Amino acid sequence: MDTGATFTVIPERVAKELNLTLVGEKVKVSTAKGLDELELTHALVEIDGKRRIMPILVSKHIDRALLGVITLEAMRLRVNPLTGKLEEYAALLYYEQNRKTKNLQSHIMTRSCVNIQYIRRG
Repeated sequence: MDTGATFTVIPERVAKELNLTLVGEKVKVSTAKGLDELELTHALVEIDGKRRIMPILVSKHIDRALLGVITLEAMRLRVNPLTGKLEEYAALLYYEQNRKTKNLQSHIMTRSCVNIQYIRRG
C-alpha cells in the first residue's frame, strides 16, 4: 500500500471503467519523475465498510491505485507501521477561547502524525 500520496490517485483506465466524470480542474503534483498535472474527479470510496465521497486524481502514468492521506484521514484510518494494516483512530477535538478577542477557536487535530488542521471560527 502506497501511503506517500496526498490525494488518492487512480489509473486513467480505471476512471474510464467506472465512468467517472472529470471536473475540468487539474491539480499540480510532485512525483518521483518531477512535476505533473492530474485531472480531478470525485468518487465514492469504501474501505472496511466506511464510505466517503472523495476527491480523486486520475493519472495516465500509473497502473495501480494509490491510497492518499486525505482519504485515510477522512475515514479516520492510518497505517500501522509495524503490521502494515489499516487501523481506526479517534479524532481529537478541543476548543480554546482567545482572551483578547473573545473569539472561539476550534482546533481539530488528528492523532496521526501526518496532518494537523486548524479551523478558526469568528
